[in-house]
Amino acid sequence: MGNRRALVGIHLPAIAGLYQEVLGQAGYDVSVTDDLQEMLRLVEESEYDKYIMDLNLGVVAGQDISPARDVCAIISGRDEGGLTKFLGVSSASNVVAAAEREGIPAADKNDISRVFAFLQGE
Repeated sequence: MGNRRALVGIHLPAIAGLYQEVLGQAGYDVSVTDDLQEMLRLVEESEYDKYIMDLNLGVVAGQDISPARDVCAIISGRDEGGLTKFLGVSSASNVVAAAEREGIPAADKNDISRVFAFLQGE
């Protein structure tokens, strides 16, 4: 088996860096972006073992979860179990709830134990 790969799409560099560090320690090669168009391009071009992104990537402080919906559509179109590899995050509980209502795996960005469990999970 080759190296495991992860894609992180997060607005804030400090949080992206933290996720990158945790994934790196878990043995992942990590690509990071804060740009929705780049995230979509990377997801379309290649498969990753883990995807974590701001639910509203590209719409800082917005409530639009279409960025996560678009990424999930690509992932699930390739792999029936693909969404087990995905976690969308937000610090806004209403954004997390909206994603969950649509079946998008989501967690509060501040729920460190939930995020780390996903990042470190197999």
